[in-house]
Amino acid sequence: MENNVEQSMETAELKKRKLWRHPWFWLWIGSIVAAAGSVLWQASVAAYWTQDRTGSISGTHLVVGFLVYFVLVLIGLSLLLNAWRRWPKQWPGRFWLGLISLALVTACFSWLVSVEPDLYESFSTGKCLLVIFIWSLVFLVAISAIISAWHGLLWLIHRQIHKWIIIGFAGVLLCAVAFRMEEDWRGRRAWESYQHEWEAKGEKFDIASFIPPLVPDDQNFAMAPILIKGAAGRWGASTNPESTVDQTQKGPLSMSLERSGRINITNAIIGKWEMGKLTDLKAWQQFYRVAFVTNEYRGQPVTRYRSYRKSTPNSDKMGAEIVSLATNEFPTRAQAQTAAEDVLLALSKYDAPLAELAAAARRPLARFPIQYQTENPLKIPLPHLAELNRSGRVLQLRAIAELQAGKPEAAVADVKLILRLSESVRSEPFEMSALARLQLLTLAVQPIWEGIRNRQWSEAELNELSEALASNDLVSEWNYIIRGERAWNIATVEYWRRHPDESADFFLFETIMANIPDPVLHSMDSLPDLPEPLNRLWDRLLESWTDTTESHWLMKLLPDGWYDLNKVELAKDYQNGALTVADPAKHLLSRQKMQEGEEYLSWRHFVGARSPGSSMTPMLVSSFSFNYLRFASTQNALDLARVACALEIYRLHHGDYPVQLDALSPEIIAAVPPDVINGEPLHYRSLGNGRYQIYSIGWNGQDDNGKVGVKARGDYDPKVGDWVWEN
Repeated sequence: MENNVEQSMETAELKKRKLWRHPWFWLWIGSIVAAAGSVLWQASVAAYWTQDRTGSISGTHLVVGFLVYFVLVLIGLSLLLNAWRRWPKQWPGRFWLGLISLALVTACFSWLVSVEPDLYESFSTGKCLLVIFIWSLVFLVAISAIISAWHGLLWLIHRQIHKWIIIGFAGVLLCAVAFRMEEDWRGRRAWESYQHEWEAKGEKFDIASFIPPLVPDDQNFAMAPILIKGAAGRWGASTNPESTVDQTQKGPLSMSLERSGRINITNAIIGKWEMGKLTDLKAWQQFYRVAFVTNEYRGQPVTRYRSYRKSTPNSDKMGAEIVSLATNEFPTRAQAQTAAEDVLLALSKYDAPLAELAAAARRPLARFPIQYQTENPLKIPLPHLAELNRSGRVLQLRAIAELQAGKPEAAVADVKLILRLSESVRSEPFEMSALARLQLLTLAVQPIWEGIRNRQWSEAELNELSEALASNDLVSEWNYIIRGERAWNIATVEYWRRHPDESADFFLFETIMANIPDPVLHSMDSLPDLPEPLNRLWDRLLESWTDTTESHWLMKLLPDGWYDLNKVELAKDYQNGALTVADPAKHLLSRQKMQEGEEYLSWRHFVGARSPGSSMTPMLVSSFSFNYLRFASTQNALDLARVACALEIYRLHHGDYPVQLDALSPEIIAAVPPDVINGEPLHYRSLGNGRYQIYSIGWNGQDDNGKVGVKARGDYDPKVGDWVWEN
């Protein structure tokens, strides 16, 4: 009663005052000034939110920023005024309120200075005092909010409504438990039903179904000493935090065509059969013979040759610096020989390991000791892929040099060894292994094309190469790799179920962001930053939040059934997308089916990202088009190479090339493969003077009359034009 009388008297007293004597009037004025000052200050330093898409200062953004700042400051000052009026009116009480704020500010500022000294080393004494003053006001607001919350809690208790709060909390908890049980049952039932349905049709979803069987070591190419020396101890090292294995150690197959530890900007490159370009061995000869580089790169003069990881302020520009090398690392002779002989001499440094590799390739089987049962499927180490690729690049250049040196028999052996390296990872159900295999197959095609272009292969050698190429059926391998990736992604979802803190981003952030309407999401770009250094303090608090266990326990509360629902959606994406593309019976990787699968995937991800039961699939199954391009273009290269070998044999028999490809079958080749893109016959025509052209319609799905796709800077573009073999 007394409190009500005091408040009435105080209200009457305030009414008698003039407007500018009311504390709330100055509260509004202070909020307006603070908001305007904050917006103008941030606009002067060109904060990103103040700019529109053109980079200019946006008036709309400034107005939005002003309103946001005004509301924040008004709330803060209101809390401060409220706490100040409720705090004991004796000055000692208010003094301690300010002192606590100042102590918290000093401690926080000292911590930021210790963790980010570079940020504050340029601060003057006046600026530091200003920062501390601003932070003091902020902490006063924070303490005021606590005081106001405490008074609010006392009010609730005084009103004796705590029992209703307890009843409400119990009801919410009961509903949450019931919801989790229902979602667990729904997810488990959906996954078991889907799994049983498709396993009855022959599909496999478990990792064990894709693990290659063990093979005897004496018949295992992967267990030859030359292959296990470099990778010894690294097969499980990345998954073992206590491992002492040096991940940077190099084995005998860690070969390189370039000098070690340097970025090589040079025109010594391998030719490009897709563009009808032969390899210029003279550039390689010069590269191996000189101790510095002054070549051209893509038509522009380059005279800078710097050490790896040593940059200069203008390292992205062409300079005039020439760095001499202590050694060129490759054997040379005082007098230059032919380009092919000098290149073969330089590559002779790898003769011993390559000879040992060729001997190991005689073993009929291959299974690398991959740790398939690693707990986290995303961290299965594959240390052998890089070494196989490096060996393949050396073999490719050596085969080209052997052809130009008049040694086609040795070149055939090197090409077949490249194909054997690609074959060694054929049974591995990983996307990375498949891409490494495709790269090796691509490396083998260039020397074959150059030998045919220069008419250096004999009939026996052409038959040998054609037979080696025919053993690679990438159309059938597509489905195997897709099913293997599906099994490993499903296993990844299971891993996230066991380690929910690692999947928090998918269930929380991705789902929340997907459900925010686009206008609201885009309007968030106009929201202002907190004034520095409050913005940096806020970033630090967010970083510390992600490093704590709160997200782990929060994810523990989410239903396990959502993981099962994600497995169902993930399996559907593969089944209705990538697994509709390949038709081995027709030797077809359908471009039309690929486009339909991508459209389905895009629609599924747009809808699925809005639900926690399918929010993981967009991250695990992003797109199939990249892999499709690599598979289809590589299979096309193998097909064109086989047909070219048959055409060359036909020329050796008849003195000229046939008018149509049908003349090759069945005399030379059992059947001419169709265009892998659409299943139609390959395009073939004579260019006169003993030249011809074979091509597929390529990625764009249209006949460009044998025109090759080229990027603006002159590089080959497989997404444009036809895929052409021109002899």
